[in-house]
Amino acid sequence: MARKITKQGIFSFVYRFLVKQGRPSANGSCYYRMEEDGKVLACAAGCLLTDEEAEGLDDFDNTSWLSIGPRNRPVRFKGFEDFIQALQGIHDDWEGHHNSLVWFKNEMASFAALHGLTVPKV
Repeated sequence: MARKITKQGIFSFVYRFLVKQGRPSANGSCYYRMEEDGKVLACAAGCLLTDEEAEGLDDFDNTSWLSIGPRNRPVRFKGFEDFIQALQGIHDDWEGHHNSLVWFKNEMASFAALHGLTVPKV
């Protein structure tokens, strides 16, 4: 039986993944997945996807979670579109803050407080 997806579960997964990654999946523009120095990086939405699901998403003109359309988003995230879009927005702003991990953690902590979530330990 599949686990029930929750906002806390999505937030915790994205937070841990991106803190461990240590920087955004961006190089002037943000990407669901990109390779840098032999390492695959993923954004807040991209880390939630399988390789198959992420295939081709960076080819869209506007790669925001909402703009790629419902048929390109996994059904398991139905009802969480705006939530994931908001997390992706924090990721996308990260590069503009000199890839500061401190900035990212502070933004995510503020987001967690706003949504009644707990920041996980990494």
